Amino acid sequence: MVKKMRVRFTLTASLILLVVLTVIGVVINVMNYYNFLASTEKTMSVIAANNGEFPDYEDYLKILEEERAREELEEQRRNEETATGAPYGQSSPAETEEPGDDAGADSSYADAHADTDVPDDNAKTPIPDDTAKTAATDDYAPDSDTFFETETEEPEETIDPLLEKFDYTAGFGFGLKVTAETAYETRYFYVRFAPDANMIGYDLSHIAEVTKEEAESLGRAILKENRDLGIYGNYRYYMHDTEGGATEIIFLNCATQQRSVNFVFYISIFTLLAVLAGVTTAVWLMSKKIVKPFVDNLDKQKKFITDAGHELKTPLSIIDANAEVLKLTGGDNEWVDSIQNQTARLGSLVKKLVSLSRSEEEMEELKIEKFNLSNAAAETVSPFMILAEKNDLALTSDVDPDIVFNGNESAIRQLFGILLENAIKYTPRGGKIKVSLKNKGKTVFEIYNDCEQIDVEKIPSYFDRFYRADESRSRETGGYGIGLSIAKAIVDKHRGKIAASSADGKSITFTVTL
Repeated sequence: MVKKMRVRFTLTASLILLVVLTVIGVVINVMNYYNFLASTEKTMSVIAANNGEFPDYEDYLKILEEERAREELEEQRRNEETATGAPYGQSSPAETEEPGDDAGADSSYADAHADTDVPDDNAKTPIPDDTAKTAATDDYAPDSDTFFETETEEPEETIDPLLEKFDYTAGFGFGLKVTAETAYETRYFYVRFAPDANMIGYDLSHIAEVTKEEAESLGRAILKENRDLGIYGNYRYYMHDTEGGATEIIFLNCATQQRSVNFVFYISIFTLLAVLAGVTTAVWLMSKKIVKPFVDNLDKQKKFITDAGHELKTPLSIIDANAEVLKLTGGDNEWVDSIQNQTARLGSLVKKLVSLSRSEEEMEELKIEKFNLSNAAAETVSPFMILAEKNDLALTSDVDPDIVFNGNESAIRQLFGILLENAIKYTPRGGKIKVSLKNKGKTVFEIYNDCEQIDVEKIPSYFDRFYRADESRSRETGGYGIGLSIAKAIVDKHRGKIAASSADGKSITFTVTL
């Protein structure tokens, strides 16, 4: 019993840990694989956008600055529209009001300063060389006269290009990080095909292991698959149409990334198994102390039942003896008969309780040996034939001969007896009882019997201690809900299975698989 509880506890803890570690491992590997796909896809899209070449690092810096400037301009435009409530570049209603008394003040101010030299706003101010270069090259920037009513300060440069470099990230913020070395680390080639599937161009300058013929063969294989994006061996490919109408297929060597993905996968499995083994061992070693309170409580219950049974036997024997004396001295009396009947029932209950407690203790040390199961079944059924006939029941038996079983013969005979006794008790007069023992790879013992209407949903509870489906019927037959629980304990000890089923609610079949 102790070992069984420890095994169940350890298995439950290990199963929970396995589920948790599996979920974590799956999430890590999915994110890693997604990062691999996103980064390689971004690399190929960069190459495709630059006519099959990886752009120069300095050009990337300039592109990045231009994109950032565009984003800042768009954000400024949105903020101004939100603040003024008018489209960007137009004055708000408050700024278009007609001048009032303040106009005179402005006029006086102008007269007072009429002779003062005022710089001409329209005069062109010389522009430094690098500023002029920027103005000339940044043709995307809008004219300041069109978009700005007043001059604004240029935003300070807050990004250090030596720290941020290029940031073409993809996929959870991991993805592709472009540096000055990326162009030299990236191994790729491309082939181009005309609409009639003839190869019209290729570039193998960034790869060493592929020849022209191999590149053409790989390209034609992708054309047949007709997929724009995918994996072919150690290569990730991207197929797209160029501006000239040709079909360009870019092949990116991903052997290093694939090894990295596989390495993370194998490390995840190794870590899962190592942690699972370590924790399972630790839980098993600690389980003895963990289940000890439950085991002690169970032992105390068994001891109490045994002690109570012995203590009750004496007064019950005395009551029964006194009732017998009263019957001898005073003659037959219904009250004395009632006392004797109830004393007999109580004595039977105490006997079965003690038997249940002892059976669990004895089953811990069952002697296992081979014996003829067919003979044991036939010899157990034989006495019940007479009892069935006496109760007007039709009992039939179908036992395969010479079935050999490795177990405790005494316990198995007790199992057969419990199930047969249960069938005799609950089969109405004129009913049928069928017993069969078959070898179907595993040994299967079945007992079918007719019965009164039963609740099919309550059948699984029949093996619980002291459970009785029909209180009045059990009281008449002397049942206490103990027999089937003993039968289940015997089957469990032999590592078998016992189940009950009913097809119509008016019959029941007990099946034991050993």
